[in-house]
Amino acid sequence: MGRKITEKPIICIDAGHGGADPGAVANGLRESNINLDVALKLGAILEQKGCEVLYTRRLDVAMGINARAEYANSHNADFFISIHTNAGGGTGAETFVQPNDIVSHEFATAVNDTYTTKIGLRNRSVKFDTSTRHGSLGVLRGTRMPAILLELGFIDSPAANPDLGILRSKRQEMAAALADGVVAFLGIDTPSVGADSIRPNGSELVNISDKLQIDILGRIETVGGFIENGATFVRLTDFAAALGYEVSWDEVRRLPVVISKTENPTGANLTPVHNLTTDEIRLLETVVHWESRGEDLKGQTLVANVVLNRMRNNNACLADIVYQQGAFTVVERADFYDAEPSELTKSAVYNVLNGVDYSQGATFFHAISHLTPDVWHERAVRERRLEILFDHGNHRFYKGV
Repeated sequence: MGRKITEKPIICIDAGHGGADPGAVANGLRESNINLDVALKLGAILEQKGCEVLYTRRLDVAMGINARAEYANSHNADFFISIHTNAGGGTGAETFVQPNDIVSHEFATAVNDTYTTKIGLRNRSVKFDTSTRHGSLGVLRGTRMPAILLELGFIDSPAANPDLGILRSKRQEMAAALADGVVAFLGIDTPSVGADSIRPNGSELVNISDKLQIDILGRIETVGGFIENGATFVRLTDFAAALGYEVSWDEVRRLPVVISKTENPTGANLTPVHNLTTDEIRLLETVVHWESRGEDLKGQTLVANVVLNRMRNNNACLADIVYQQGAFTVVERADFYDAEPSELTKSAVYNVLNGVDYSQGATFFHAISHLTPDVWHERAVRERRLEILFDHGNHRFYKGV
């Protein structure tokens, strides 16, 4: 049952565990990392929906259970959401509330049912925490507002069940499904923003079907837009087209992406390439994360270019290239799958999959800081099996002769 909130609701999101307490650990994953990733993504979406969002933690740090509850209480949160990942040999998602807390039960039902339906997990239902007379889950017991504790799926689930794949590679989708449940319960009106509408300065949606004439690099162009309080608002697709670009929509990151159409100001090759699965994209992001830490966007893009060049040259799948013995030693790290790629890394991979290629055909790279005459790459150059193409950041790039 929906509950209309007339004022801006304050929602405290608690990412369970953290710091020295990783929570459940299985299949190369740590619960605390999953919880934090989903919590931050959920909060970002809810802020876009008009909520005020608080976080008990934004980093991989420890925080006591009582401190989490007190944080929400002291900041007068309207609702409390604690995010966890299950373990113990099951499958599916479930949500806990305090005994006899009817409002929390309604809130939990809306979120739990929407999440399991949209993400495709078994619905283990909403449950009253009745392990003790006052409930055994401390964050629920200590909070003074409607509070729910979500178990997003089973981290120790076998690959045959959907839990593991979802927890590993669908966290943005998980957050979006949770947000839909929260919005449905709160009764927040969130009309979609079409191509002809924008929301300037947080105000009501404004139609921009009116036309404006603007001077773009000495050319008079007509674009959709309007002028308000001295600020000019124009339709992004019209403005991009006037500059020789086009605009697409990234469903995963939920933002518009401007890509070159008739010009190539970056100097990159712009032929769209491989269509990878969601799991493969996550794997590529993980490799780029470990291999290009500290590099700028172009440097991270170059590393992804090399991986895809090897796929193309060997007519191989991504896994064959990444796990080829000796190719990418980062896969031997015990924490390889714990990587949390940054938005910069995700942007680099997205760009590469949409055709951005600075590599000049490079199929090898090596850290300049670790180059010696005995390194295989440099020996191969002397033996004329490789040629040096260029250096960028801390990497030297090569291709076969």
